[in-house]
Amino acid sequence: MWPTVPVPDDRDVPPREAVREGLVVLVQRLVAGDYEGLCADGSAQRQQPESLRLAVEQYGRTLAELPEEAFTLTELGPITARPDLYWVVQPLWTVEEGRSDLNLVGGVARQAGGWHVYLDDLHVL
Repeated sequence: MWPTVPVPDDRDVPPREAVREGLVVLVQRLVAGDYEGLCADGSAQRQQPESLRLAVEQYGRTLAELPEEAFTLTELGPITARPDLYWVVQPLWTVEEGRSDLNLVGGVARQAGGWHVYLDDLHVL
């Protein structure tokens, strides 16, 4: 299923397991309300802690960790101008509704030592 967009043969594709593990950690931290930590360590590069908190509060449901089936819905594709960067969209789950309309929108970047998954925003899609 990955990537969802054709990738030129000369690009490194992030391994599914690396993306999955990165998403699991991001979502665990969102569930725990670690907005300050996500922003402080660069896991939510373009956000402020209060913006993340507000997005979750305004959604009005309790975020839950991702079930295994969530990863069949992960979308991943290359960013044309940057061969070391991919976009990722992951539907989130809540306690009240299961699969949610709220999505984690982020990126996967090649860095020394492997791939880094980060959060850009939370969107209702």
